[in-house]
Amino acid sequence: MYHLSTHDWWQLPLQEGPFRSMGYPHNVGLAWFFTKRVRDTSSNKVMDPPGTRAENFLADGRRSSRRLKDSDTVVATGAVGMAPSSAHQNHEDDHQQAKILKRANKWNRTGHILRAQGKYKDAFKLHAGALSLCLSTVGKNHQDTATCYNDMGAKALSMGDAKGALECLEKCLAIREHVLFKDHPAWASVYNNLGVALSHLGHTKHSLEFHQRCLAIRELQGKHRLSTATSYNNVGLALKDCKDLEGALESGKGQGHP
Repeated sequence: MYHLSTHDWWQLPLQEGPFRSMGYPHNVGLAWFFTKRVRDTSSNKVMDPPGTRAENFLADGRRSSRRLKDSDTVVATGAVGMAPSSAHQNHEDDHQQAKILKRANKWNRTGHILRAQGKYKDAFKLHAGALSLCLSTVGKNHQDTATCYNDMGAKALSMGDAKGALECLEKCLAIREHVLFKDHPAWASVYNNLGVALSHLGHTKHSLEFHQRCLAIRELQGKHRLSTATSYNNVGLALKDCKDLEGALESGKGQGHP
């Protein structure tokens, strides 16, 4: 049993104390002694230590203990925070992913230019390459992946492959159902392309349905836009294919014709 005076309590060896074996920092053990009634060996009197000083010292020890336990939890489980090397690696991975997606978008834009030049096969190959990049980085349920499928479908239509186009467009449709809200402008292009593909395959009623969906979205963007006028025209053609000449006439009026 240690008998410490109020002025020499700090001489207690750091490796000793009742809390040391429990894994607490040494100052908690010291504070435990310091907050007890202490016997002054010179006068053989029992004295109380200063309350405020003792309580503050004990509180510091508890805070140190909690910090040690929290840091042990981080190292043991990784539940809080992340090692610097892991954070750096994640940053590098994100940077690499962004570079790959940028390349895929560049290939898609080049494909649109080639399509405008009539080089449909070359354009399709570029879109297929962009799709491969997107699948390897962000996976199948991503808007960039859906865009690649839509672009491939459009190029397949330009080459006269309605079945191949329909396959690509249905994949685009399935992805966008998971990643986009229903009135998103990006829906218009896939609806339009599906309408064209179904028309080529002779499914006139389904074609009309998708052209009408496309028109509804484009009208939200503005009724006097060129893309909206194109949708009015496509709806009119689909109605004509369905033998609904009056409806086709009404759709033609929607374009501004008398």
